[in-house]
Amino acid sequence: MRKSDPGNPEICNVFTFHGLYSPQEKVTQIDGDCRGAGIGCTDCKKMLAQYIADDLSPVHERMDYYSNHLAEIEAIIEEGNAKATKIARQTMDEVRAAVKI
Repeated sequence: MRKSDPGNPEICNVFTFHGLYSPQEKVTQIDGDCRGAGIGCTDCKKMLAQYIADDLSPVHERMDYYSNHLAEIEAIIEEGNAKATKIARQTMDEVRAAVKI
């Protein structure tokens, strides 16, 4: 395919992802531009990449935060382990009582 060839958004995986990440008015515009050969696949993919990056920005910020605060992660894990241990002990006490061991 050449950039000047009209596209077919119905069979394009990239266009499907635009439906998930791009604003609806942009999806409509991309659909028309694709069908009319106003944009090529490379341009379409670049737009999608930017929308995905924007959408995932909060996730990346949290990842960066926790990467720089490892002690906080360890505290969260320790707290979770303590809660799980307490629940597991209660469950095993119930199991032992039920099977009389």
